Amino acid sequence: MKSVRDSNDPKELLADAIERLTREHTETAVVAGEVKKHFTRHPALMAQLRTAIGGNVGGSGTGGKPAYERTPIDPDALQKYLSLVNDVQEFYFEWMGERVPDVGARPEGTLAAAYLGFKRQIELGTVPDEFVKKVARHWEGRCLAIEEKLSPATMLDLPGNPCPECGMVWFDRVLNRSQSKLDPVSKQWIDVERQGALQVVYRADDLGSLSKSYVKCGCCETVWAGDHGIRFVANELERYEQRARAEFMPKTSFAETFDALSVEQKAPLLEAARLEILANEQVPA
Repeated sequence: MKSVRDSNDPKELLADAIERLTREHTETAVVAGEVKKHFTRHPALMAQLRTAIGGNVGGSGTGGKPAYERTPIDPDALQKYLSLVNDVQEFYFEWMGERVPDVGARPEGTLAAAYLGFKRQIELGTVPDEFVKKVARHWEGRCLAIEEKLSPATMLDLPGNPCPECGMVWFDRVLNRSQSKLDPVSKQWIDVERQGALQVVYRADDLGSLSKSYVKCGCCETVWAGDHGIRFVANELERYEQRARAEFMPKTSFAETFDALSVEQKAPLLEAARLEILANEQVPA
């Protein structure tokens, strides 16, 4: 069974992402001990994230803590929600040609209206396919970030591998503001942690597939979702390694030599292989 999220059509992916963000949607689940699938309705992801902001207030998910020990709000959920609202307002302005009329309105309705404006431009043929793909990836990434927040998944870093989209191997993730390092742009003290650009996020589904899993780049924020997306990234990384082994290592015992390299030593070789592959593919036949 093929999920919409496994589709290779960016218009389908975008429509699916907007629906999950703005409308009540259906998810399938298998109850333990049963073969039959159960279809359950879930609120819009935006609504779920908004609820999560105050999820600890008066709730039972605090491990029995007394009220005075509970956190009144979830700061991470709040930050994600405010960032999402800002994205929605910018998307609305870009495709509706005006500011959001009612700044107090729920962002679900605002995003749905902006999507209709964007969809009309797609139908008129005024939006390039590559830009549609970029927009679809952005909102799919927003969906996945919320789902990751609401239901943490298993994560696996892929250090030393270049991102197929931006080519970055590493990036600095800001952990918290402290007096450990001065950011050259903002001039504010921050604390950062160097991480591999690519990360696999696995979440089990009831289909025996990767429909709820994805690979993401922490640098350019590109997301490759579902079976098709993950296979694409795996194939690209395999191509980079094969080219690096063949072109950049000595011909004698190159396999053993390459495998003995550290992640840091392999990284520039893989990136050079990626650039050579891109250059060869751009040469006209």
